[in-house]
Amino acid sequence: MEGTDRYWNIMAPVRIRKEVSGLIRAKISTKEFDDLVTEERRQAFLITATAALAILIFLVWYLRRTVSKPIGILIEAMVQAEEGNLKSQVKSYSRDEIGMLAKQFNQMIYRIRNFNEELAERVQQATEELNHRYDELISLNRRLSEAQIQLAQSERLAAAGQVAAAIAHSIGTPLHSILGHLHRLKRDTSDDKREERLKIIHSQVERVVQIIQDLLDTVRKPAPSMVPVRINKLLEELLYLVTPGISHRGIKVKTNLEPLLPDIAGDVNQLQELFLNLLTNAMDAMPGGGELEVNTGINQNADSNNEAITITIRDNGHGVNEANLQKIFEPFFTTKERNRGTGLGLSICRDITKTHHGEIYVSSHVGKGTTFTIILPVKHYETT
Repeated sequence: MEGTDRYWNIMAPVRIRKEVSGLIRAKISTKEFDDLVTEERRQAFLITATAALAILIFLVWYLRRTVSKPIGILIEAMVQAEEGNLKSQVKSYSRDEIGMLAKQFNQMIYRIRNFNEELAERVQQATEELNHRYDELISLNRRLSEAQIQLAQSERLAAAGQVAAAIAHSIGTPLHSILGHLHRLKRDTSDDKREERLKIIHSQVERVVQIIQDLLDTVRKPAPSMVPVRINKLLEELLYLVTPGISHRGIKVKTNLEPLLPDIAGDVNQLQELFLNLLTNAMDAMPGGGELEVNTGINQNADSNNEAITITIRDNGHGVNEANLQKIFEPFFTTKERNRGTGLGLSICRDITKTHHGEIYVSSHVGKGTTFTIILPVKHYETT
């Protein structure tokens, strides 16, 4: 080494006739050799780095094409399946493990989709059957209720008939006595027994009045059991009760219930019967579907001393013509087909409304629908 340069020192003996006559020394610089080695190393590094980068790029492309992309497609299909899209399929043409996984996923989705379709079909059939049975049950319950009402009325009428027969027999004696004394008064012009005969007639008339009063007490309906009633809650429960029938007919329900509606004093069972009859009539008026609207509010026409609430039940069914509308609350009057009703429902609704000191109104137009409006006082006076 001389400074930073390297040299090769080469020495060789000089022989003449096998005798060493001298020494030859050569000094050769290695700079060009070192530069050549450095250049070769640099080129080797560049070639190695380029080859490594090319191999890395190829591996990334290959792994993305054969692993990452298929796995991403599979994950996306799984997400869609999780969101409910069971029609998603994974397209894979490879025969490796990922291709087998995609094939098994497609088969699983296909089986789940077939199972869901079959299950949905069975649920729909069961729902239709349930709705049909529910409609039949509602119809039977209505017929049973109406039959019970008819039976109760018939029993009351029969009992009243028996009582009337007994009353007629009981009334006969005082009436004959009254008639006899009246004839005597007409013929007898003397005043000595006139006052006595008038007292007898008066006592017999009082007896007849008492007998008739006893008859009225016998056939009078029992007084309702008044308790605080939340009309909005009652209507929501009844709408939930008739939901299967509403869904089966394709009826849309629209409600607008006043949140600050005050409670009223009423008989829960009678009010349930009132609103259930009106809801059922509205459903029957829309066999092919329609819109049922139920509204509640505070009656603005009521003064501060007699606050009242308003309940409106409206349908857009076939409606009722003017002639039948005048008779709609009459007992046993109905516009329904034979064996579809007895005509007592609306008559009962009117009686229940009157029992609660309320009012019921109806308006209807053929082909446009019917609206029932019930006004019930918030503070009840003593029932009779």
